[in-house]
Amino acid sequence: MQNSKSQFKIKKFLIIFLIIWNLLPLFSVKAAKLYFEPNSLEIKQDQFVLINFFIDTEQEEINALEGIIKIPEGLLEIQGVSDGSTIISLWAERPIFNEDKNEIRFSGIIPGGYTEQNGFLFSFKGFSRKLGQGDIEIQQARVLLNDGQGTVTQTIVTPLEVIVSDKAIPFSIETKKDTEPPEVFIPELANDPIVFGGKWFIAFATQDKSSGIAYYQIYESNRKIEISKIEKNKWITVISPYILKDQDLRSYIYIKAVDNEGNERIVVTEPRNPIKWYELWENWVIILIVIMFLILRKTRILDKKN
Repeated sequence: MQNSKSQFKIKKFLIIFLIIWNLLPLFSVKAAKLYFEPNSLEIKQDQFVLINFFIDTEQEEINALEGIIKIPEGLLEIQGVSDGSTIISLWAERPIFNEDKNEIRFSGIIPGGYTEQNGFLFSFKGFSRKLGQGDIEIQQARVLLNDGQGTVTQTIVTPLEVIVSDKAIPFSIETKKDTEPPEVFIPELANDPIVFGGKWFIAFATQDKSSGIAYYQIYESNRKIEISKIEKNKWITVISPYILKDQDLRSYIYIKAVDNEGNERIVVTEPRNPIKWYELWENWVIILIVIMFLILRKTRILDKKN
């Protein structure tokens, strides 16, 4: 009798254990993680350091994120931000260091979604100005799911403690010269009654896997010309999307993507409504010159005969 009671208790314990074990996944909450590499940093004074910024989606499918990276004031002087090899397809707000606020704001989109671990977002290079310590913090972080509703998922952020010390081992940065231009891209012409008041605009984006995109420039011309002949002061630095000056779509649109090492990629979009040959006054000037030449020639021939 005693054995049967013991066996009953063991079976009851095993059943409860199995129920709890099967229910555990329901109580585990997935959360996207934003973190830095290295995960801790001790460097010497007057030294450069490279810090990489990543996301771990925890196998959730995300398609957008935003936030602010706050740099300890006076501890690190940020020398530049690079988004080469980023998983972000389109930056709504490209990560740029704001010296006045001592922060890097970022906002990006990944059309089609992203579910991997160790998703590289961008990196930034700093220079240690003085001895001390502080945390590089991630503030106002939001990660959106690729569920068609823009649901905000739970986000875990991990700050990076920075120690600038005379006792630190020198930190080395491996740098590789970027000589490749940004990737080929295809601009898109569009207009919509609810965007820019229905005006025609052009949208464009590309990536540079090594040093990242620095800026874009645009030039509109109703004549097709050699790229090398476009004067430097004719290029306009712009962001995408850009409202076209030529709303009649009669111009060639030259778009230049420049990476952080100065390498360029230029693409040309041809006009949808090209100018006809008879609309160019230069052509009429040429025709008139030819006519005048023929008239003069005929006149001379007649004079010789007379």
